[in-house]
Amino acid sequence: MPAAIAQCEADSRCRWSYSVQECQNPAGYLSSESGIFAGSMIAGCLIGSMFAGPLASTIGARLSFLLVGLVGVVSSVLYHVSCAENEFWVLIVGRFVIGLFLGVIGVACPVYTDQNAHPKWKRTIGVMFQVFTTLGIFVAAAMGLALGQSISFDQNKDQMVMARMQGLCAFSTLFSLLTILLGIVMSESRAQFGGGEEGAIELDPNEYGYLEMIPRLLMGCVMAGTLQLTGINAVMNYAPTIMGSLGLAPLVGNFVVMLWNFVTTLASIPLSYVFTMRQLFLFGSIFTSCMCLFMCGIPVYPGVSKKLEVKNGVAITGILLFILGFEVCVGPCYYVLTQDMFPASFRPRGASVTQVVQFIFNLIINVCYPIATEGISGGPSGNQDKGQAVAFIFFGCLGIICFVIQVFFLHPWDEERDGKKKAAAPAYGKREVSE
Repeated sequence: MPAAIAQCEADSRCRWSYSVQECQNPAGYLSSESGIFAGSMIAGCLIGSMFAGPLASTIGARLSFLLVGLVGVVSSVLYHVSCAENEFWVLIVGRFVIGLFLGVIGVACPVYTDQNAHPKWKRTIGVMFQVFTTLGIFVAAAMGLALGQSISFDQNKDQMVMARMQGLCAFSTLFSLLTILLGIVMSESRAQFGGGEEGAIELDPNEYGYLEMIPRLLMGCVMAGTLQLTGINAVMNYAPTIMGSLGLAPLVGNFVVMLWNFVTTLASIPLSYVFTMRQLFLFGSIFTSCMCLFMCGIPVYPGVSKKLEVKNGVAITGILLFILGFEVCVGPCYYVLTQDMFPASFRPRGASVTQVVQFIFNLIINVCYPIATEGISGGPSGNQDKGQAVAFIFFGCLGIICFVIQVFFLHPWDEERDGKKKAAAPAYGKREVSE
């Protein structure tokens, strides 16, 4: 075996595959290209979320959705051009632009729900933001599987792959147009800053400043760490590679992961009636951290398990349990807590800052994960299980640290306990957002 590996590594066109124990030609993106591909969208999300809170407060919900819909159309055009010309860098620009779209949506939707939903249903509607996010991810995985399975690799003929990709890109174009339509037909938010229509809920943007909110903003950073630094994006973006190294065909493994990802999220809906968002988030935090450490990390490290079947079985089970804990507890509750953590007048800005931090963590993971795991493994021909095991052990340790901090300091905003005391009664016509 060592001689075969050495002979394979001697040819720059080849890579040794530990999953199938043979020398193969590399396919797909390099690790650096995978990082750029994944990181480009996250960089756009970071910038979009940075301006999302001030944007929603200044121009309102309707114009915000109209604007991001137009940005989405521009991104879709770039996607179509990239497929037609097979240009990697046009695709990267398109993903960056769609990231701007997603960055604003990730703040605008929870804020709009918090300001307009009935208090009885607010939490349930809030967790459905994550439910439909995972539904979209699953649909994309299903289309990817269908595309891959429909190509006859053993036939020497034009498979029209780029034409097939145009069909995939059409979905992003459709949803961008629907976002524009949403901005046209939706009602303006009941809560308005700096005055508004008669009967509207008036919020003072200067009621609380950033300095006053530093403790809660720091808590938002810890929540963002729980969301991103426990490995969910390593699983989502690199599911084909991870599952492939564990014995499943990449597209099939990706489909299985994304199906499970969506199905488990549905459980968050009934649980939102029984438990508070804080309780679910804390349980999910410690559960996912333990899965990273004791199921996806330590057992996968080379030499810990002598049998390949045992190692693969434990790791795949760990990934599925990790996703269960994340999508039932952490992901759905995060978007609700980004609102509940702050007073009503500060929520757009607080959610914006929290989202910026989580996208910074997201960007670091997406860019560094493939490069770091490959480097720790000893290069492209090294045993990739080593790098993945070290990464998940790191994720698990960080998650446990975040959990301990959150147990003591993660508490929703209570106006009577935390708010400024008002000497005068509210003016006629003013109402609370929660009414």
